[in-house]
Amino acid sequence: QGRPSTRQLIAVFDLLLAKLDTQDKLVQLLTFLPESKGGLYPIAVCLLHAEPKVHIRALRLLRRFDKFKEGSLWLSSLNFFLLRTYMRSKIRDDETRAKRRLSKKKAKRQSLVDSRPQDTKKERLVTLAASKNEEKHQADGHRTNSPPPAHKGANEIASLRKQPSDKECTEQRSSA
Repeated sequence: QGRPSTRQLIAVFDLLLAKLDTQDKLVQLLTFLPESKGGLYPIAVCLLHAEPKVHIRALRLLRRFDKFKEGSLWLSSLNFFLLRTYMRSKIRDDETRAKRRLSKKKAKRQSLVDSRPQDTKKERLVTLAASKNEEKHQADGHRTNSPPPAHKGANEIASLRKQPSDKECTEQRSSA
């Protein structure tokens, strides 16, 4: 007749979580757990339970109380140790949920990549290699899209010939 078994605790928490879905029902439960008799202590102590299933269910129920004013007041009346345990569990649970969401997003992206046809992957690799090659040439100073430098045309050579030589320049200076 002492402590309830783990199965019994899980069953009780499952029942409470299923039935206490509104603020009014949670307030009704608080009337049966007056602060003078420990308040939410019996629920909060389950945060220290060795079985993770019990711990998680206790945390979910306490989070429901924490969502409204009266419930958060009842939670704040817990002793420091249990209140700290609740806050740490809450933070850890939030981190775990965030990691799960992130891993689901990664898995979804990976499944989209895996569902592409093989040819597309090969084409992407070829395109990637070509773009890396192009970047390398641009970094070396090569132009990939422009034609090779043209040879000097006949007009440019003729204009070079028309320029006076050094000897002609000195003669012009001395006559002046």
